[in-house]
Amino acid sequence: MDSGIENCAYHSVEEAIENGVAPVPFSFDRTVDVQCTIDVMDHLLACEATWHKGNSLAQTVFSCIYLLRLERTSSHALLNSYCRIIRATCSAVISIVSDARTHEEEDIFTMAYGLPLKGEGDEKCLSMLNAVEETISRQLRACKAQSSKKKEFLKAGPDEIAFLLFCFDLVSSGSNLRKDCDGPTYFPGLDTEPLQTNPNLEEGYCKALLSRIRFRKHFYHVLMCMRKPHGRGLELARKHIASCQSELACILKSSEFLASNVRGGSQNDIEERTTASGCRPIGFDASLNSKLSAPTPPRAIKIVSWNKAIEYFEKLLNDLDIICSFSMDPLLENILRSVVQFQKRKPDLVARAHLQVLLVQDGKLYGRDLIFDVICKAAALHEITKNHETQKNEFLLPLGQNLGTLLESDLDEMSTVYSTLATVENMVEVREFDSNKQYALELLAISLQNSTVNQKSLGQINGLLINLFKVLCTNLAWQRRKLGKILQDWAITSVQLTIALNRELEENSNVYVDENVCMKLSKHLLIWAEEQTYWIAYRFLTLGFDLELYSPSEYCMVYWFIYCILVKLSEKAQLKMVASTDAVKRKGKKKKDISKDVLNDQKLSPAVLLLQCYICLSEGLTMTLVKYNYFRDAQRIVKELRSSFSSDPDRLDELRQIEQIAEHNRVALNVICQAGASDTSLKVSFEFTQSPCFAIAVVKRS
Repeated sequence: MDSGIENCAYHSVEEAIENGVAPVPFSFDRTVDVQCTIDVMDHLLACEATWHKGNSLAQTVFSCIYLLRLERTSSHALLNSYCRIIRATCSAVISIVSDARTHEEEDIFTMAYGLPLKGEGDEKCLSMLNAVEETISRQLRACKAQSSKKKEFLKAGPDEIAFLLFCFDLVSSGSNLRKDCDGPTYFPGLDTEPLQTNPNLEEGYCKALLSRIRFRKHFYHVLMCMRKPHGRGLELARKHIASCQSELACILKSSEFLASNVRGGSQNDIEERTTASGCRPIGFDASLNSKLSAPTPPRAIKIVSWNKAIEYFEKLLNDLDIICSFSMDPLLENILRSVVQFQKRKPDLVARAHLQVLLVQDGKLYGRDLIFDVICKAAALHEITKNHETQKNEFLLPLGQNLGTLLESDLDEMSTVYSTLATVENMVEVREFDSNKQYALELLAISLQNSTVNQKSLGQINGLLINLFKVLCTNLAWQRRKLGKILQDWAITSVQLTIALNRELEENSNVYVDENVCMKLSKHLLIWAEEQTYWIAYRFLTLGFDLELYSPSEYCMVYWFIYCILVKLSEKAQLKMVASTDAVKRKGKKKKDISKDVLNDQKLSPAVLLLQCYICLSEGLTMTLVKYNYFRDAQRIVKELRSSFSSDPDRLDELRQIEQIAEHNRVALNVICQAGASDTSLKVSFEFTQSPCFAIAVVKRS
C-alpha cells in the first residue's frame, strides 16, 4: 500500500455534510460567519494558484464542499455568488487551455470528470456578485458616515451633545428619527443592516470582502475580454488587469486587520498558511474526490501558501498585461522576438495558453492574417513582382477564395484549386496592387504554377509555421523537445524546395508573367525556409542553457555548434536582404552601374551585425585559449550598432548585455594569455550573471 495515501474519514460528500464539515451558515454569530467566509475565499485563491501550477482540479479548487454542492449555499448570498464566479472562472480557464492544447504539458490540468463545472444560473454569476457588492458597498459608506459623525460628536459642544442624546433616546424608544426630527439625519447607517455585530470591525470586514469580490469580478472580465477574436478585447482587458492589481494590493493590505481578529483553529506555520487570517478554512476535504473521481491521484498535494498565491496572481496579471500590449504586427521577425522575450519571464501555463490562442486563431495569425501572407512578408516575396508587369483582374477574387479554402484544408484538395490558376492568364484589366493579401494570393498562384514540389512544400510550410508558433508558447522543457522534432520537418522542406529550384533551373521553363519570376520566388522561399531552420536550431541549443542541460565540460562544444549555426543564419539573412533589394536597385541601370551596387551590397544590415556580435561571443567562448581576442570584435560592433537601435530600448539593453559579457571575457582572456595556458594554478569557471546563454569566464588562482 502507498504510504503517502491519506485516509478519508467520510465515504461521500453527503456523509461529510451530515457530520457538519460544511455548515451553512458557518455560524449563527455573524462576526464569525464573516470571518469564515473570508477564510474560504482566501483558501480558494490558494487552491486556484495550486491548480494553475499543474495539479488536479479535484484536489485543489473542488476540494471545497460548497462548490461540490452549490445549491446548499442559496441561503448565503455572499458565499453562493462567490462560489459561482469561481466555478465560471475555472470553466473559462479550462476552455482557453484546452483550445491552446498547452495542457499536454500537464495532462491532469483539464481533467474535470464528475465535477460540477457548470450549473443552472451560472450565466447570472456576475449580476449576483454585483448585487452582493452593492450591498456591502452601501454598508461601507454607512460605516464611513457614522465614523465621521462620531468625530463630530466628540468635537461638539454641550448643547449639541444634549440634542444627540435626545435623538438616541428616541431611537431606543422605537421612535422614527426621520419623522420626529426636521433637521438632518445624524445616523445615516441606522437603516442599513450591518454585516456583523461588532461595529468597530465593520469597516475592516467590508473592505476585506469588497476587495476579494471585486478582484474576482475583474479577473473574470479579463478572461472573457482576452477570448474575443482578432484581439478586439485586449485594450479593455488591460483596464480590468489594472483593476485586478489594485484589488490584490487591497487584499494584501487587509491581512493585517484579519490576522489581528482571528477566531479559533489557526494554522501553526505562518509561512504555510493558506488564509490571510491564518485560520483553518471550513468546508474543505481534498481526499473526498480521490474516491469519487477516477482521474484524481490518490496522494494528497500541498496547497501553496496564501502569500505565494498572491505572488502568483500578481505575476499572472503582469504576464497577461504584456500579452495584451502586443503590437499585433504581422512581421514574423518581430513576432518570434516578442515570444522569445516573453518566455524569458518564465510564464505559467494559463498565460502561455492565452498567448498561443492570440497568435493562432482559425489557422490565421491573430485570426485575421493568412499565414502565407506572413510568409510572403518574411521572405520578401512581394519585392519580386513590384518590378514586373504584374496584373490582376476580377478573376483573382474567386482564386483568392479558393486559395483561402486550400490553406485551411487538406493538401489533397489542391487539385481543385489548381484548375483556377488558368484564370490569371485571362487578365483583362491592369491595376496596381493595394493590399498585401492580394500580393500573397498572386504570389501563391505563381509559385504553384507547374510545380508539384512547390505545391506540397508551400502547404507544409504553412502548417510548420503554425506549429512553430504553438511550440514556442509551451514551457521551455516541452518546447525544446518539440523543437528537436520539427527541426527535421523544416530541414526536409528545405531539401524539397532545393529540389524544386534545381529542377526549374534545369528545365528553364517559361512562366506566364515573366520567365524569371517563378524561379526567383522559389529562391526567396528556399532562403527563408533555411533561415528559419537555422533559427530553430539556434533556439534549440540556447534552451539547453536555460534548462541547465549542459555541463561545463560541454560548453566548448555547444558554443562551437552555436557559432556554426549563427554563421549560417547570418549568411541567409544577408542573402535574403540582397535578393530582396536586387530587383529594386538594379532595374533600369546600365551594366557599369551594377558593379557599384555589388560593392554597396556588402554593407551589413543592423540585424546581421547583431548576429555578428553573437558570432564573436560564441567563437571567443569556443576558443578560450586562442590568443586572438574575439570579444574585442564584439565590442567594436556594438559601438557601431548603437545609433541603429537608438529608438529601440530592448535592443539597447541587449547591446549593453553583449558589451558587458565581451568586456568580462576579454579581461579573463588577457589574464590567461599573460599567465600562459600551461599554468595549472589557474582555474577557469563560467557564470551566467549577464545572460542565461552566454557565459562569463571567471579566472582564479588555486
